[in-house]
Amino acid sequence: MKTVSLKKNRAVGVYFMMIFIFALSIRIIFAFGGNNSLIADAHFYELTGSSIWQGSGFVLNGKPTAKMCPGYPIFIAGIYSLFGRNFTAIRVVQALADALMCAVIYLIASRLFDNKVGVLSGLLCSLHYYFLKTIQVIRPETLQMFFIVLAVFYWLKWREDYRKVNMALMALSSSIAIMLKANVVFLPFLYLFVELIRFLKNRSPDFKKTALSFLIFSLVFSLPILPWIYRNNRVFNSLIFFTTNYGKAMYCSYNVPEGKKFGIISDDDPVLLQAAKIPSEVERDRFLGKKANEYIVAHKAEVIRQVPIKALFFWSPFDWETLGEGQAVFNFATVFILPFSIAGLFLLRKRFAELITIIMPIIYFFAMSLIFQGLPRYRLAIEPFLIILAAFCIAHLYGNFSKRKTVLLVSLWLMLNFTLFIYSDSVLQGVRFLARSACIW
Repeated sequence: MKTVSLKKNRAVGVYFMMIFIFALSIRIIFAFGGNNSLIADAHFYELTGSSIWQGSGFVLNGKPTAKMCPGYPIFIAGIYSLFGRNFTAIRVVQALADALMCAVIYLIASRLFDNKVGVLSGLLCSLHYYFLKTIQVIRPETLQMFFIVLAVFYWLKWREDYRKVNMALMALSSSIAIMLKANVVFLPFLYLFVELIRFLKNRSPDFKKTALSFLIFSLVFSLPILPWIYRNNRVFNSLIFFTTNYGKAMYCSYNVPEGKKFGIISDDDPVLLQAAKIPSEVERDRFLGKKANEYIVAHKAEVIRQVPIKALFFWSPFDWETLGEGQAVFNFATVFILPFSIAGLFLLRKRFAELITIIMPIIYFFAMSLIFQGLPRYRLAIEPFLIILAAFCIAHLYGNFSKRKTVLLVSLWLMLNFTLFIYSDSVLQGVRFLARSACIW
């Protein structure tokens, strides 16, 4: 038995390394091929990262800030301290993290299903064009996605053996993901809630193990966050857990140009102009949070009407922030996997409880998109898990139906989507016409 187990572990290790090397070889090309332009939030991350590197602290335009979590600027500062102000070095390290993410997805999928699904999941992640383009952008999505996947992996391992080290690593990965970007702040608590329900229902693991694991999670989870809260309290004399951008995010999620153009901040919005005159970052955040709540209460029908539009934005087949740099581009990689992901969910409908580790992030990020804004790049964090579901579906079709027809179907679907990607402008005009005809846009 030990010999069989050893051979299995060696085989897993070999596949892990092969997927990592394959994914990295592709990503290195993209890392050296990216441009050095900074757009949108990238300006903030680069400026604050440079400030930390130069020894000025986490400041923006000479003033301390907490508009964003400090994880990614600290990462940039670390890269600069080793390689100087070098954007290519940032992209190369992001390529390494993303390649590791592909290999960890192999481990997750092979644990939940089998080695074939695991390998296919790893390969699909390795070739996923959306991931390849994301590593070229100076934004935290690539790193955050890696740590979210890592947290899910250790959650899955803890469910298998209840070892304290796995709970600690799950907590640390979750905390780092939050410090990279605060949109994931509630997800770790949903993990614990799932395990609490599981304990109350099955009494497994026993009370002592469950309580100790929760305590370890709480302690390790707090380690990266507490210094940030302490710093904010010293600097702003106010209790700021994560960012001072909550108010603006909420306000801009509901007060959008024409009531439908999410992700665009109006230059002549009177409330935003008034907020810009408030010198205190904390008071500005509170002001915009108050205005957001007032708008929601006074425009309930409009808020409800926006929900399906936000959903459409979240699942949009077009991307204009990562793929197009302002121009809408057909996201053939995501559209390719999505039907298989949906079919995989249907085929696995009786195993949802068992697969909660990969389904929970999907539910969470979709729900957050309905509360805030459903921009396509906010979907990046769940695409590795969508790929696992798609890989299961493709493997299921290949193993239970005609192998030849399955390969033909997958190939034709990929070719169709790649063709639509090449003719993105024409496809966009067609989709826009249909949306307007259906009174959706």
